[in-house]
Amino acid sequence: MRDGGAERFRAAASKARGGRQADGKVKAPRMTALKPYRQLIEKWLPAMADGLRQWLRDVSHHQRKIGAGLQVISYPYLKSADPYICGYLTLRHVLDAMTIGQVGLMSCAKQIGLALEHEERMRAWERRDRQLYEEDKETAKANPNTFNKVQARLRRDKATAIHRRRVNINRFNKLMREPLQWVDWSEHVRTRIGLDLLNVLIMSTGMFSVGSDAEHVFKAGRPSHPKLVLEAKPELLRWLGEALERAEVMSPLYMPTIIPPKRWTGTREGAYFTPNVRTPQLIRFKAHQEDQRHRAADEYDALDMPKVYEALHHIQETPWKVNKEVLAVAVAMWDKDLGLAGLPRKEETPPPHQSEAVKAELEARDKWRKANRGKKDVEPPPQSPELLAWKRDAAAVIKSNVRRISHVLSTGRTLSIASRMAEEPAIYFPHMLDFRGRMYPIPQDLQPQGRDLARGLLTFVEGKPVEGEGVGWLAIHVANVWGQDKLPFDDRIKWTFSKERTFRSVAKDPFKNRQWTKADEPWQALAATLEWVRLLDEGEGMVSSLPIRVDGTCNGLQHLSAMVRDEVGGAAVNLLPGEKPRDIYAEVAAPLQASWEDIAQAGGEEGTKAEWWLNTVGGTIPRSFTKRQVMIMPYGGTRDAYFEYLRDWLDEYQPAAWEMTQKEQREFSGKLLGFAVKHLWAGVTTTVSGAVQTMAWLQECAKGAARGNQPIYWVTPSGFVVRHFYGKTKSRQVTVKLDGQTFELRESSRTKDLDIQEQLRGIAPNFVHSMDAACLTIATAKAKAAGIGSMTAIHDAYGTVAADMPALHRILREAFVEVYRTDVLAVFREACREVLATHIAATERIPQEDRWTADERADKALPAPLPHGSLDIEAVLESDYFFA
Repeated sequence: MRDGGAERFRAAASKARGGRQADGKVKAPRMTALKPYRQLIEKWLPAMADGLRQWLRDVSHHQRKIGAGLQVISYPYLKSADPYICGYLTLRHVLDAMTIGQVGLMSCAKQIGLALEHEERMRAWERRDRQLYEEDKETAKANPNTFNKVQARLRRDKATAIHRRRVNINRFNKLMREPLQWVDWSEHVRTRIGLDLLNVLIMSTGMFSVGSDAEHVFKAGRPSHPKLVLEAKPELLRWLGEALERAEVMSPLYMPTIIPPKRWTGTREGAYFTPNVRTPQLIRFKAHQEDQRHRAADEYDALDMPKVYEALHHIQETPWKVNKEVLAVAVAMWDKDLGLAGLPRKEETPPPHQSEAVKAELEARDKWRKANRGKKDVEPPPQSPELLAWKRDAAAVIKSNVRRISHVLSTGRTLSIASRMAEEPAIYFPHMLDFRGRMYPIPQDLQPQGRDLARGLLTFVEGKPVEGEGVGWLAIHVANVWGQDKLPFDDRIKWTFSKERTFRSVAKDPFKNRQWTKADEPWQALAATLEWVRLLDEGEGMVSSLPIRVDGTCNGLQHLSAMVRDEVGGAAVNLLPGEKPRDIYAEVAAPLQASWEDIAQAGGEEGTKAEWWLNTVGGTIPRSFTKRQVMIMPYGGTRDAYFEYLRDWLDEYQPAAWEMTQKEQREFSGKLLGFAVKHLWAGVTTTVSGAVQTMAWLQECAKGAARGNQPIYWVTPSGFVVRHFYGKTKSRQVTVKLDGQTFELRESSRTKDLDIQEQLRGIAPNFVHSMDAACLTIATAKAKAAGIGSMTAIHDAYGTVAADMPALHRILREAFVEVYRTDVLAVFREACREVLATHIAATERIPQEDRWTADERADKALPAPLPHGSLDIEAVLESDYFFA
């Protein structure tokens, strides 16, 4: 892992940056050592350095003209910095960010400013050492804490970039801060430095421009402005696509292991045995500032959570191997760039055609920018409607290409790691937790919670003979991944048996018969098809190691319904037994359909809207139309999100109809979205009214406890302690000039104060997530006790081999019932009462013997317990479609 791409690039960058070496010699920068960015760095860095020097001259000239009253904040910092280091840091951060997705101006600027501050600290340390060496050579030689000696020790210890940075900051703070009288840069200063360097990058390279976030969701009923992003020109995107083939980009830092991972002995020790790569801490915290994060880590180290550790170890000690048959097909399709089965095309989408008028206007604007570089308060000429239209189309293409690049990166890494691990008899995936107790693999890309490709490439090492019920479960899994997961179990089994001819054709030649590429989960469908055909050939008793997965019916609603024993909501999400699975998405769509038909028949403007939607969905509202809106409801779904999901649905299912309506009747198209959102919101909240009431109650409890700047803590039925804290955001408006244009940006930073609104928004989804994590912990412990050695989980989806699925299917229901035999809402209310009572007692200095008065006042300040419905939680034990 130390030889992974990120580490190699950072080591090469450190070497290429030059400076004083361990032997005392000064080495000039050698940027050609950088890979995969060598060609771009070679081409851009000199121009970037020259551009920064020119910017400094322009600013100096301007300040001399206007006098000392108005100063450019970043000028004194950039004037004293090495322009090559400024240029290198800017290029590195921007190019790294480009491989992930959109580059937000403010976030990127902050990272650049922070990196430059670190470099300047280190350079100040070097200069101080050089001065001491000149003053007293012998004393300086004997000093073990000089800059060069500390760096030599870090190199000898093979320290990672993160560790090296932390050690250097620690040594600087202890040894050099006071002698140098170093004052940390403010966040505002760092941001302005980063923004000015980004402006130099834009003007120097000609490969970037400033645009608006194409993925911005406009807020209903209130002004909302998209953030500004740095957009790459098509030529740069093309280069990035080609660079993906290089090994440096294809190898991640954290890899699967070939021995069982190190067991966690606390939040800081576990997962990887090697000291050369810093393992993440066991628990990822939502706290947005370092002091909260470290305080939380100390608190968790003092807690005893044996069930949580036992379950985590069982999951991460499950041995896996690469499915070589699936890998061979995936690699061949990837090499041929077929773009099938969810694989992205490596070739970029070309930008829209530029008319002669657009070309001329773009050239004129470029000339204007060059002519007015460095000038203040000069606004660019207005843009023509044709240019604005071309820019909108180009932005859509750029957005698509950026998404494609991220997907190509992930796909390439997945296949690269799978090919590397294909001959290993067993591989393992170290896991960590989030602050709600959910489990996540530490390795990325190829891992059991990855995309469909990653899951299709992985199979368990330990198989078991498929007999009796196991045959049925394998057939059910085949039907599920092919998209038949809403049928009753018996019908799924019949469907799988009825497709023998198709499956044999696919297994014989997956390239010739590509029906599997259209399945819901194509790579898992291919793996399942190959396994099913093998069963047909070998008969019962065949040893199968294929992961068979089941997931809950809108699991968040299952939890919220169980909390208050809501019989109506519980029945809709299969908490009660039934002859066939209930489909809550279709159940929301049905009354919506009837309502829109009545509105359309009544006529008028509302009738026109209803008629448009009914025509667009083909006369019958499909379950896909309501699915995402229903799914997000338990996790704090908002009306704004409904607008976003409706647009996504139109883009996926009816792009031509929506595009035509927008083009011909833009004002009408905006009203269409508002109409649909209003009715969808009412339909969903009516269907799951018990869940909505429970979420509101959780927020009221959290609101009562949100005093004293303290987190809320609660203990889940598995023994995991959730620490819930969201820091407040402080913001200020910043006016900057970028690419010859003036922009108003908002600079934000997190404070140590509790953000009550964000705390309330997060409480319901995080409480639900903590309960599904508790179910996972309890189910995993029960599975281990039952002899289920191979197990995987993705939050609300579980899997094991076909032979063990009857047992696991029963265990999942038992775990859920065990969780909700406890009144978890009463536990949460008590946790909120304890936080509030402690705050009251502390602020009013109430003595311990009178603490009961604070307890009583806290109890009265919280909402009364919610009334429960008539749902019998024990009925879940008989519900076959609870997880299906």
